[in-house]
Amino acid sequence: MTSTSSLRSLLRPLLLMSCLVAAASCAHTAQGQANAPEPAGFGYAELKGQARALAETPYVSHEGELPEAVQNLSWDDYQQLRYKKDHALWKDDASRFRAELFHLGLFFRTPVTIYELDKGQYREIEYDPGMFEYGKSGLDGDSLPKDLGFAGFRLQYHKDWARDVVAFLGASYFRAVGGAMQYGLSARGLAIDTAL
Repeated sequence: MTSTSSLRSLLRPLLLMSCLVAAASCAHTAQGQANAPEPAGFGYAELKGQARALAETPYVSHEGELPEAVQNLSWDDYQQLRYKKDHALWKDDASRFRAELFHLGLFFRTPVTIYELDKGQYREIEYDPGMFEYGKSGLDGDSLPKDLGFAGFRLQYHKDWARDVVAFLGASYFRAVGGAMQYGLSARGLAIDTAL
């Protein structure tokens, strides 16, 4: 299998994962973060039903709910936050991909809930301050809430674990590489008059 066809084989589950992240982000915004549910069955019909139900739920802002230390991170401080490699999703599997999560802070102040889809079952990935290295950011992981949440996720490919293949941050930021592993797209989504 060529690297291009391997990357293409990622698109369908990646689309499903990004849909789950988007739907879960709305769920978090509307309902607040709850304890992680038991793994549940997943399919397109369930995703469509969940999206429909969330669309009927009033928006609830979480502005100002982050701890002050996280809200006040500078660009340089935020760059110090690193997801620990030994916590990467699928690192112990035979997968050609790994997933790492982004910490909240800087421009990313509204948590998104991340789910993992495995063998037709999904489960929420729960935030744990121990998943991150804080460097010289001034943050103390032990003082952060255990339900803080994540800003997004990135996927890496086995040919170079240090480089992202695709990343989703916040509700709208997206970047991806092309077949030559060079960034070819970095974009923000925009939704206008969605409440009408």
